[in-house]
Amino acid sequence: IWADDHNSPDRETALENKMSHYGSQDLYQGTIGLSWRVLFSDKTFAKTSVSYTGMMFDEDWYHPITKSLNIKNRSLEESFNIRNVTQTRFSDVYYIEYGIDGKLLINSYDNYYQNTSSFGDKTGTEFTMDDKINSFKGGIFISNNLKLHRQLTGNIGIRGDYFNYNESFTVSPRLSFAFNLDDKTTLRTSYGQYHQNLPLLLLSQSEKNKELRNPMAAHIIAGMDRLIGADTKLTVELYQKTYQYFPMATEQPAVFVVDEDYF
Repeated sequence: IWADDHNSPDRETALENKMSHYGSQDLYQGTIGLSWRVLFSDKTFAKTSVSYTGMMFDEDWYHPITKSLNIKNRSLEESFNIRNVTQTRFSDVYYIEYGIDGKLLINSYDNYYQNTSSFGDKTGTEFTMDDKINSFKGGIFISNNLKLHRQLTGNIGIRGDYFNYNESFTVSPRLSFAFNLDDKTTLRTSYGQYHQNLPLLLLSQSEKNKELRNPMAAHIIAGMDRLIGADTKLTVELYQKTYQYFPMATEQPAVFVVDEDYF
């Protein structure tokens, strides 16, 4: 898989559309991988995949009022990935899925940032980053799938993740149920917690950033699936998401740092 993305709004376009920056952006992304399946017995099989992903950034962004360089991004982010999922069926009503995954991250940065407000005033110190960082992420997970009744199935699982760069470990539980009203209609409900590591580009800017907690989202979902044709399904869902531990800018508490160029 290959992606090639280019964007180059000029200053007049930025002023007319009230954009925060103008300049040039060239992004290149590619992924290559291999997957295979092994059948151990009539009750157990495993799926394994290995892949490589690379992303290269070549960006120069300027402030539309001051014309000063705000962002220079010359980054190369690479990851080598492996994932294994094994399923073992114990009976017609109970099976488990379990596995591991890992990522080796190799990131190179040659970046410059100048923190300015929408009026062109400096709101913080300039920051230059010229570094190469290697890190590792690992995860382990298991889920239990049980048919509780002729029409009711349940799933309970848990996942653990470790990130060596800031030595963080998180635990994420999940729970779901599905009830078949008839052969075409299914009611579903689920709860899950999901953790995400902050970008290396943010964590590496300061030793204190390593102390930031991983953002967490708790999802509660209730919905219905309805088959309305041989190849058509209607899904209706209600959901609530609660977020915690998002890093915010101290000068602008309403700003989510990860969306604001990692200042």
